[in-house]
Amino acid sequence: ASIYQEAQQTKRQMALLHRLSNDIRDSLDISKVLGQIAKGIGEVLNLNRCLVRRFSTDNMILKTEQEYSSKNYDKTADLIFQFEREWIQGLAEDDDVDKSLEILNIPSVKNKFEVSNPEMYKIAELINLKSYLAVPLVARGKVLGTINVHQCDRERNFLPEEIEFIFRVGSEAAIALEHAALFDTIN
Repeated sequence: ASIYQEAQQTKRQMALLHRLSNDIRDSLDISKVLGQIAKGIGEVLNLNRCLVRRFSTDNMILKTEQEYSSKNYDKTADLIFQFEREWIQGLAEDDDVDKSLEILNIPSVKNKFEVSNPEMYKIAELINLKSYLAVPLVARGKVLGTINVHQCDRERNFLPEEIEFIFRVGSEAAIALEHAALFDTIN
């Protein structure tokens, strides 16, 4: 039964990657494509929230472009955590690191912040954040944004296959962002 479930999950992941590749190729509406990416990841991995964030045109402000939120969970697009900012800043500053491989994975927000940062933990409790994962959107060695995943109904250790899937989708999203920037430049 577990092998069957894994096969079905892989099938859903591959179908989403194929659909997103087509959407990126066929659409110049970056907001629509990023919305489909957030929703697709959220639904395929059974997440409570998935946010696609990107840097503003001046590369100074990380903003949420699209957010998927499963029912019963409030949207949190305007909330960017300090630990997130520090992670992004570290990626931007470290030229020796392969940025496409750096992730921010917090399987238990409670274990990480309850004692070390009680204020952060209170915020996490308010939005029901139990586990957190972020991967960078990287094109040609430059970080363009992030995909952020929130698990709110339980703590979750993301499997290597799930993280790899998010990386693959992130590669597609980075291509979409790069194409959008080129299109804006041409216009």
